[in-house]
Amino acid sequence: MALDDFLLSTGVDNLIRLVKERGRVDTASASKELGIPQKAVEEWAHVLEEEGIVSIEYKLTRVFLVWKAPSPAYVAKKGQDLKVKTASARA
Repeated sequence: MALDDFLLSTGVDNLIRLVKERGRVDTASASKELGIPQKAVEEWAHVLEEEGIVSIEYKLTRVFLVWKAPSPAYVAKKGQDLKVKTASARA
């Protein structure tokens, strides 16, 4: 049995995974694929957008969720912060 079989996954986790894998997905498709009401997908999308995980694109007839990969500057800063914390913990 794989480790993934032991991990719990919520509807939000599944939505995040779907958007990350595809890069961009419309809310109607996400709703259908995940078996979640479209209203719930839209509500979760707003929370995920506030947290900086996805962005929401509004087109004439559809709403898309777009994966927001962290910028290289953000990754570098987090890496530096981790190095500082590691160094201070060892001291």
